[in-house]
Amino acid sequence: MIRLLSMNHVDKRMRISLFLVMVLLVASESVGVEAANARVLQHKATKPKPSLAQPDYTVYHTKKAFKDAVQRLVDSCAALTMDMVSYAADDDPSYVANMSVVTFNNADRSASKSRGDDDGRLHVLLDFGEHGRELISSEVGLSFLASLCDEAYRQSLVTKYTLDDTIQDVLNAMVIHVIPMENEHGRDKVEEGNLCERKNGRGVDPNRNWPVDWGKKEPDYDPSEEYPGPRPFSEPEAVAVREIVATYNPDVFINIHSGMEALFVPYDHRKDIPYSESVNATLDRLNDLNTKFCNGSCSVGSGGANVGYLAHGTATDYIHQEMHVPITMTWEIYGDFSAAYEDCFRSFNPVDKAHVGTFVDRWVASVLYFLQTLPDHPSTRERLQTSHEGPIIFDRKTIEGRGMIVGGVLGQAGMLCLFLFFFFLLVSFNAIATQRQVLSSLKKYKSKTRMRRKKQKHTRRALRFYRINFGFHPPYKILVDGNFINAIVQLKRGDIESQLRHFLGDACRVYTTRCCIHELKSMGAELGEARKASKQLRIHQCGHDQEPVSASECLMSQVDQNNQEHFFIATQDRNLQNQITRQPAGAVLFATVNGIQMEMPSEKQKSHVVQQVQKKMMPGDIERQSNMVASEHDQRSSSMRYRGVKKAKGPNPLSMKPKKDRHSGHPPLGNENTDTATKKKNSRVRKSRIRQEQTTD
Repeated sequence: MIRLLSMNHVDKRMRISLFLVMVLLVASESVGVEAANARVLQHKATKPKPSLAQPDYTVYHTKKAFKDAVQRLVDSCAALTMDMVSYAADDDPSYVANMSVVTFNNADRSASKSRGDDDGRLHVLLDFGEHGRELISSEVGLSFLASLCDEAYRQSLVTKYTLDDTIQDVLNAMVIHVIPMENEHGRDKVEEGNLCERKNGRGVDPNRNWPVDWGKKEPDYDPSEEYPGPRPFSEPEAVAVREIVATYNPDVFINIHSGMEALFVPYDHRKDIPYSESVNATLDRLNDLNTKFCNGSCSVGSGGANVGYLAHGTATDYIHQEMHVPITMTWEIYGDFSAAYEDCFRSFNPVDKAHVGTFVDRWVASVLYFLQTLPDHPSTRERLQTSHEGPIIFDRKTIEGRGMIVGGVLGQAGMLCLFLFFFFLLVSFNAIATQRQVLSSLKKYKSKTRMRRKKQKHTRRALRFYRINFGFHPPYKILVDGNFINAIVQLKRGDIESQLRHFLGDACRVYTTRCCIHELKSMGAELGEARKASKQLRIHQCGHDQEPVSASECLMSQVDQNNQEHFFIATQDRNLQNQITRQPAGAVLFATVNGIQMEMPSEKQKSHVVQQVQKKMMPGDIERQSNMVASEHDQRSSSMRYRGVKKAKGPNPLSMKPKKDRHSGHPPLGNENTDTATKKKNSRVRKSRIRQEQTTD
């Protein structure tokens, strides 16, 4: 239109008319845009925000109630003692970290708890509540302290989880130190309403403030989540734990967290594992614990290789690498990946009371089970097998009095033989350790390969089911929602389409809807990466352009009519997954820390397929009519069939005389053998007549 206005051959009146039309179009467009914006704002105002889980303090303890419960346990149990540790920040003396350490020492309650004064027993240190938002961690610590003194509660766990009855003897051979709640300032922030807070009272993550690989930032670094502080050990919480480890010098250190279900050994800042005889033995015990208590669902290995990102400056790496604690682990005891990103309390803690009790009992039993396996561990075997009276030490006078000076008795030749003997013994031990390491690595590789093959087998079986019965075919069409996009982005393993193509083993096309994108936008800037990833996907026309609906309603509407588009629905919403699997052709994908998974066909879908097959095998209307006509015809023919006596047959034409010629009265002329043939025939006739007459007589 602007081009028409600029043309010379257009007269003045025409130009004025075109200009007025253009003004009207622009005005109407602006009014339409304002109306659309008003509808969007009205939808945002009326759309209910997703409900966020809140801590129920009738199920969980507040910080004050928690400390009171710990004090009551210490007062009621003679085997428990409690020490208070306090450290102030170097740059802010007003900020003080207070930390209680509860010690279980059932053998000699009057002896000191430090390693220098103990009686040669095993020392174990458990650290709970390092992050404020992980309430379930401290609840497990409190129940574990109760299990050390409450015989009835411990016996119920022994019965329920089939533990060894000798657990009391194992506990008596140990000195167990427990930090029930490390980050008390962070817990205060959580109880004030900041349910996503993991840092301490100064905004520093205590589990990123340790020197090993401190300060390194990954591409996905988020300072609001894991700020490491201005320097290593700038925070009194990290300093306090370091001094506790240095004081007690434990043989075992376990850091209890939540966020997923996993059993980790070092390292967190690298993807490899510092393999040794001790670490291999620890991995074997963690694999057994995973089978017994996690049903194989817990990730086992290094944190750097299994979490999906590298963590720098963690307590586990420093205590293992610099303080040389032989058995160092991080346990992640709970995680809900179906929860929304901003629903922090549900993500890191079970919500309902029954669920909390089940999880607490299971992980208390897990700790007791792991402690039972320590007598055979290479790093603790000698200490636990030492008598409680202390090791036997011979001084030089005792040895000389018994005539055991080797140099004086054996001489140089004997010393050489003894040296060679110990040398070959050391070589043999190294060979055995290397062989065990190789076998352990091979076992781990076979286990991973077996799990990968099992996952691929299940995927192929499900794909074959949907392809044969419902017509799914490559390129597969996948419809994703915002929760699934966010989960894939958090895994950081590549773009969504390439991961789905690798998982399904064939070409695929990934779609989303405007309703899902609209829901992502309404969730705020925290899902910026997910929103950016959603823009790279194809848009499926869902039919809700005028009035957007929730993502779950939108995706559900696409599979209502027997899923005619053959969509795989990729979502983390458990309720939506259940609704889709109730549909005959509903196929569901979801993401876990181990990658993308496919929901197996439900029993309802299988029964639907069986009904359809049986329906196809039933005869149609035309076939039933033809079968009825054929049966009636068979009935008539069977009723009309004659079953009487057979009729008599006529005479044998060969036994009869030939007819004579009507004119000559002689048989008809033939060849030269006619007379001979006639004579033979007459002879046969006579013989037959004679035979008949004899029979008659």
